[in-house]
Amino acid sequence: MASPREAVERLDDSAPGEVLPLLNALIERSPAMAEKALSLRPFSTPAGLFRAIVRAMEASSPEERLALIRAHPDLAGAEAAAGTLTAASASEQSRLGLDRLTGPELARLDELKGRYRQRFGFPCIIALRRHASRESVLAAFEQRLGGDQDAEVGNALGEIADIVRGRISRHFGMTGWLSTHVLDTRDGVPGAGMAVELKAMCDSGWAALKATRTNSSGRTDEPLLNDIDMLPGAYRLEFDVAGYFRSRGVALADPPFLATIPIEFAIADAAAHYHVPLLVSPWSFSTYRGS
Repeated sequence: MASPREAVERLDDSAPGEVLPLLNALIERSPAMAEKALSLRPFSTPAGLFRAIVRAMEASSPEERLALIRAHPDLAGAEAAAGTLTAASASEQSRLGLDRLTGPELARLDELKGRYRQRFGFPCIIALRRHASRESVLAAFEQRLGGDQDAEVGNALGEIADIVRGRISRHFGMTGWLSTHVLDTRDGVPGAGMAVELKAMCDSGWAALKATRTNSSGRTDEPLLNDIDMLPGAYRLEFDVAGYFRSRGVALADPPFLATIPIEFAIADAAAHYHVPLLVSPWSFSTYRGS
């Protein structure tokens, strides 16, 4: 089975007629936008494919952007009732049960859709993968009704980009994510506020991907990697242990016994969850693959 990177490389080498059906499925019935994205090959990676589609959207005229927005269906709308949604849209709406709304839920959604279309002239686009419930979607509708026209066009395009990102990750089986968790074993508390940097091995050595800090629970607010960024390969997490313990008033030697702790590991399966925790004191540390 080809890796996600290998699968995209095959797209780069394929005839346009073999690639356009996939692009059309990702971008939702927008052939002109698919052609623009195709012209930006090579994609090289799933993330490169995503960036090409976003660049195609950014390079489009205002009229083309509105056409792209209007190509997307209403939530639980006429296309859903007629069974004419694309496979991707049908799956996304079904996950939250938008095809199984109660009478009051459907009435509320229809009222919101009508107000939104009357105000902006296009459907309210919501990336459903970011929502865990129908109530969350309805709340997003209410919030979006308060924006102005230009801002809402921008919001719609941002939601479309997130929809595309999710569809790419599902198409290539990239549903995994990378996380970490720091536990301060000296004091028996989460390692809150520790600086963490993620790097990936490339041809020229270790390349920085992301710098962040742990939150109050010792975790990061977002996954270190997920969906289309979750590529098989060698990675390295660097934890600023000395800086953390100094911030807690711990007296350290100069230089400290442990300053920056590097943990090198590999991702083999882009569809899996990789959890790389750090248990640390000023004088020792351990790690393992968690869940």
